[in-house]
Amino acid sequence: MARAGRKPQGWNLIDRLSADDSCKARLKAFLETMTAQCTVDEACRKLGIKPSRFFILRNSWLEEAVGLLEPKPTGRPRKAPPDEPRVEELKQEIRDLEQRLMAAELRAKLAEAGVSRPSHERRKKGAPR
Repeated sequence: MARAGRKPQGWNLIDRLSADDSCKARLKAFLETMTAQCTVDEACRKLGIKPSRFFILRNSWLEEAVGLLEPKPTGRPRKAPPDEPRVEELKQEIRDLEQRLMAAELRAKLAEAGVSRPSHERRKKGAPR
C-alpha cells in the first residue's frame, strides 16, 4: 500500500536554508554523527576542526535548539501595569494646575469687578514678572 503525502525531503531541507555553506556543513555533520551515518572523527576531518571543538559546537547547537522548542505561553501577552509612581506624579500635577486655574479665574473676576490687588501682592515698578 502506497503512502499518501509528500516525499521526505531529507538533506535537501538543509540545502534550502538561508545560511552560509559552512554553517550548513556543520549542521549536516552534527546530524550525520547523531544518526550514525559518520563518526565524529570523519565529521571533524570534513569540517577541519578538532573533536573537542566539534563537541562544543554540537552541544551549544543542541542547547539552543532545545530552548527554541520550549513551550511558550498561549494568547496575547498581558499589558504591563501602569507605572504607579508616574501616575501619582501626574495626578498631583493635575491638582496643582486646577488650583492655578481657579486662582487665575478668581483674579479675572476680581479684575472685572474693579477690585484691586492687596498692596503686599503688588509688584514694584520694573520688577520682573
